[in-house]
Amino acid sequence: MLPLNWGDRLSLKVQGAENTQIFLKSKNLKLNPKKNLVYRAAELFSKQMKVNFRAEIQLIKNVPTGAGLGGGSSDAAKTLELLANWYLTSGGSRARLKKNLHSMAAKLGSDIPFFLKNTPAWCTGFGEKCDWLSPGNSWPLVLVLPTQKVPTPWAYRELDRAREKYQSVQMKRDFPKWIFDSEIKIPKLENDFEEIIFKLKPALKNAAKVLAQFGALAVRMSGSGSSFFGVYESEAVAKKAAAQIRRKKIKALFVKATGVAPK
Repeated sequence: MLPLNWGDRLSLKVQGAENTQIFLKSKNLKLNPKKNLVYRAAELFSKQMKVNFRAEIQLIKNVPTGAGLGGGSSDAAKTLELLANWYLTSGGSRARLKKNLHSMAAKLGSDIPFFLKNTPAWCTGFGEKCDWLSPGNSWPLVLVLPTQKVPTPWAYRELDRAREKYQSVQMKRDFPKWIFDSEIKIPKLENDFEEIIFKLKPALKNAAKVLAQFGALAVRMSGSGSSFFGVYESEAVAKKAAAQIRRKKIKALFVKATGVAPK
């Protein structure tokens, strides 16, 4: 997994209180705030760390839901991080925080531990087991964000059904060699979700095609979808491609992903 230099924006004002009170504001939230991962992260922090506070949280959503980009997970991780900073400056135990922070993240979602550190990682298990890699040069990418969404629980259920039918599960436990190859520019990209999602939502194929059409060296769906990313040879080429794709009335963004340093 690789972090991007783009995402939601979150701010938090927190102070000690007799009882924990959490106020979450966001213009784009359609879900009940108490069901949002940000609210749940603050609530869990209070319970597990046994501290009470008044937290006012402002969330500006840029990452769409159902895009496979970890928007909600990164928001939850940032909430834990900000509350951890407040906890330490308020005289909380660093040892106790270190013992509990990762477990809180894993309880909230399998990919949230990755967003706590926000550096390249080889993730296994359900995504919660992260072997951290040394950050290298950034990769210029173009993200295409289709209007059609893919609910994450639905995508995993469909993938599980397909694997049961064809008995084709292959667990990748070791680092692929290309991660540390200083000569290679574009890795062999794979995403098991793609075949399933394309069968059930064939309109999403257009997102992959448009990236290839405008010069991407490699194209893949991000996570369980529905967003796609294209890897480009330079920032200039990627920015030009993003502009050309937007002229087709398709949402496209130029972003950078943190690469992995060769050994």
